Amino acid sequence: MTRPPGLTVAIGRRLSWLVLLAAGSLPSQARSEEFVGLTEPVHDVDLAFPVDGVTADILVKEGQRVKKGAALLRLDARIQQLEVERRGLMAADRGRLDAAIKSRVIVGAMLDSSRRLFKENQSVSEDEVRKLELECCRLDGEIAAMDKDLQREKVELHMAQTEFERRTLASPVDGVVTEIKLETGEWAAAGRTVAHVADTSHCHLEVSLDEARARSLKAGDRIPVEVNAGAAKVLREGKLDFVSPVADPASGLVRIKISFDNQDGRIYPGMSARITLEDAGENHRRESGAEARGP
Repeated sequence: MTRPPGLTVAIGRRLSWLVLLAAGSLPSQARSEEFVGLTEPVHDVDLAFPVDGVTADILVKEGQRVKKGAALLRLDARIQQLEVERRGLMAADRGRLDAAIKSRVIVGAMLDSSRRLFKENQSVSEDEVRKLELECCRLDGEIAAMDKDLQREKVELHMAQTEFERRTLASPVDGVVTEIKLETGEWAAAGRTVAHVADTSHCHLEVSLDEARARSLKAGDRIPVEVNAGAAKVLREGKLDFVSPVADPASGLVRIKISFDNQDGRIYPGMSARITLEDAGENHRRESGAEARGP
């Protein structure tokens, strides 16, 4: 029985399609998947005093931009300031040491003269020479002890200055003061968070991927990030900074971090964001098919 020409063409095309599909020569459509996470500032710091005390000064306001090292709050440090002044006076007091050094110079000159006279004509007794030698030894010991005392006072001064400085809370990063939890006069407990500073000029997105996709990524890869900024979508070019070398034992997922710029401040950290990645197995199959076909 003779087939109609149209049916013969259709069957031929169908067979050709099956042959190509079996050979892996057809360009398959890449499958991709979205991964969602929350944006966070790169630096997000809770600050606390290392000592207890009463809040004396609040030097910044919430929302104020500060530089690294800027003073934020101060505790009452009047006693520590007096101690710094006292130690400073003691460390600067060289009166006794300078007097002992001058006495040593004079006694040393007398000893040299007495030795010379005793040697030439014995117009000075040996006992007088010995007394001067003992006096030189005594002065040398006093000078060494006073010099050690002076060094110790300098160390004590440094310790007093450190104790005074510990009552000033400074920002460890450039950023914005997002929260202050104290009022002037309130008690600040050591280790309790009293302020919060965040650097929102750079952010990162943390998401968890399946192990196969994580293996296909490496630090430095460029990954577009889409952030939900209110009703708008903001696109940023992200850089992969970190791929965890371990998987979560419960879920089997691998954590990654992608950083992106936020100098314009359009993105509020805490907003949700997403990345889109192609299926790692699909990429591998396309590359294998290309190698099999050859040039």
